[in-house]
Amino acid sequence: MPWWLLLLLAAAVGWVSTNLFLYFHWKLLDEQLAAAGGIDLAPPELVDAWQSDGGPKTFGFLFGWLYGLIYLLPWLALYMIVVSLRGARIKRDSTAN
Repeated sequence: MPWWLLLLLAAAVGWVSTNLFLYFHWKLLDEQLAAAGGIDLAPPELVDAWQSDGGPKTFGFLFGWLYGLIYLLPWLALYMIVVSLRGARIKRDSTAN
């Protein structure tokens, strides 16, 4: 798999998963608000959480792809360690023969 495709897939999966999480989170808040009897009867904490949707949704829409790339970084570091150890072992075995 080419590196550019790996990075593109990680960014796309990060963006989609972040936005799906935010969608379902606010869907849950809507259902909780409706179950509590609407804005007038709901606890103030729930109403505040329901009304403060601007920041997280905007950040998730614009920068959700960063979560996928940040998640990919430790796996790439682990991959580099394994490849370098494997290369060193192959080099050591070839010089021993």
